[in-house]
Amino acid sequence: MTLTAHIPQYGLSPEAHKGILIANLNQHGRYIRHTIGIPHRDDHFTLLLLTSGSFKVKIDFEPVTINYPAILVVRPEQVHQVEAIADATGWLLNIDPRLLPADIIDPLYTYATGVIPVDQDAPTTHQLAGVLQAIDSLVAINRDVFSQRALVSFTHALFNLVLSVASTQHRLTEKIDRSSLIYQQFRLLLEVHYTEWKSPHHYADRLSLSPVYFNDTIRKRSGQSVSSHIQERNVLEAKRLLVYTEHTVSEVSHQLGYEDPIYFGKLFKKHTQLSPLQFKAKYRE
Repeated sequence: MTLTAHIPQYGLSPEAHKGILIANLNQHGRYIRHTIGIPHRDDHFTLLLLTSGSFKVKIDFEPVTINYPAILVVRPEQVHQVEAIADATGWLLNIDPRLLPADIIDPLYTYATGVIPVDQDAPTTHQLAGVLQAIDSLVAINRDVFSQRALVSFTHALFNLVLSVASTQHRLTEKIDRSSLIYQQFRLLLEVHYTEWKSPHHYADRLSLSPVYFNDTIRKRSGQSVSSHIQERNVLEAKRLLVYTEHTVSEVSHQLGYEDPIYFGKLFKKHTQLSPLQFKAKYRE
């Protein structure tokens, strides 16, 4: 494994149109300008609709096999690499996060995790393919302000359909209650501030909630305390940096906002049952 000072992060292809790139999977090589077989992050969301064949990827150390028909959403911060593609057909969409509203991004972090199987004959599956085809057509036509608005609207419709499929599998009710909204908002804040905000009160203050009510709500919703979520998010990033970069344990500790590497090592072992050095050795094999 080749180590670098930073995990590579790639932007949208120059072929993207105003923050959106769409391609048939059998054409994706025309648009991908980086090596997808090495661990990397993207600065955009990737949505894959697989209609035949299979994909094998690794996302944050976990091997993932996608067999058709299925959907996969890869978030910007996730470290991933493609390991194998077998006769895959379908659609690939890359989109700048700034084009997606919070009420789409928030639930993506909660419900659109992992492979989302779909029923090949279900109406929603045909709707997904139809919306992707419409997006492809809109990208190709006259690019005035109105077609751009239509393009963004169709991408919003696409992600809402994906969330509809995912939420059904999570057995959600039609009504999203207050605790779910608080949890979604917390997860989004955590993605932005986990290296600097280590105390639950920072998040409670931002959400205008009392620390006790906030912690109780998150615990009831997820089974974990706010502190546990904060620690787990930092440990996840530590795993990425330990395995994929040349940083020492001390450097990783400081990069994540922990001034004491010994404390950081104990925290890491609490969540992984391995010391940072043991984890690094295991996953670099």
